Amino acid sequence: MEKKINYQFKVLYVLGIIFVVAGHSSANSGLNIMTNWFHLYSFHLGIFVFSSGYFYSEKAKDNFFLYMWNKVKRLLVPLYLWNVIYGILVILLKAKGFSMGGEFTLRNLLLTPILTGHQFIYNLGGWFIVPLFCVEIFHVMYKKIFGKVLACIGGNYFTFVAYLLLGMTGVYFCSKGFNFGWYLVLFRMLIFLPFYAAGNLYRNNIERKDNLRSLYYLGIVFIIQLAIITRIGYPPYYDWAFCSNFKDGVILPYICAFTGIAFWIRIARIITPILKNNLFMLKIADNTYSIMLHHLLGIMFAKTLFAIICKYTKYCHDFDWVSYKTELWWTYFPKGLTQWGLLYLVFGIMTGLLAGKIERNVVKTAKRLKLIMEEMIYDRKNMAS
Repeated sequence: MEKKINYQFKVLYVLGIIFVVAGHSSANSGLNIMTNWFHLYSFHLGIFVFSSGYFYSEKAKDNFFLYMWNKVKRLLVPLYLWNVIYGILVILLKAKGFSMGGEFTLRNLLLTPILTGHQFIYNLGGWFIVPLFCVEIFHVMYKKIFGKVLACIGGNYFTFVAYLLLGMTGVYFCSKGFNFGWYLVLFRMLIFLPFYAAGNLYRNNIERKDNLRSLYYLGIVFIIQLAIITRIGYPPYYDWAFCSNFKDGVILPYICAFTGIAFWIRIARIITPILKNNLFMLKIADNTYSIMLHHLLGIMFAKTLFAIICKYTKYCHDFDWVSYKTELWWTYFPKGLTQWGLLYLVFGIMTGLLAGKIERNVVKTAKRLKLIMEEMIYDRKNMAS
């Protein structure tokens, strides 16, 4: 039986990863993507946790250890293997005068990816993978332990409220300074839990009722967001990586995030008929993991292109070589034109796609070699007998 593809969420994944890359490349990659209403750092990571919750299957709790092992293979193993490669890259770049990235130590290879994920800088987008893994494992354990009870007390609605309370608790403690070390690991997970529960609740209880005309739907979302902006004075945003900037209370971060998700999930529905057969869009949607992990390296490639132009031509003469080698978040715009930021977005996405392709080819080659070795061993045993 052919698996039905949810193209609306494919489009939502594409939008989400564009927001992530744009948010890391100064001036939002020169794009006007409603950030004066919905700041990217208020909701963009919430989209991915929400989507993961949307695709959660109740079958997962039937074989918890198999589920956990599959998540380890899909999320953590690539993260750690690439971490070694990025550590080596940092060594090579430091020999060329670059000062970004930590030392090639066991701590940065094994522990820091869990604690902060910012050890080798160029792959810091991977910090998000560990909290997502923790959320998914926590949810399966929760469903396995309390599944029968939940069926009697409201199920997905109860779970959302419970997770929201846990998330608000995490926001509270982080706002009080408990956003370091193992506290950060714990509170990242707690803070993301409500998005996961919301995605699961949306799929099972809300989506089929979500038939309000887009004019009214978007009108309600804009009214809520306008009220928030008027109250605060600007579109709120938060540092989800280090769980900071939670200065607006414990509930507002979630209201802002859910209005942003609500807005873009409806936009995704509207544009899905146009994009669902676009092969490039589908490739991006299927490689969000790789793009998340590698896009900052792609942005560095774009800056390197400007560095080459500056060195060998008469253009880009104002390129800042010191910032290029010392500041990850520095970006160069020819003549100060932020429209050039689109180049960073393209390089970030294309680098992620290329890394994903390389990874898949390596896995295929490894499986092929394993099969050849098994056949050779089998043949030797037969010959010996």
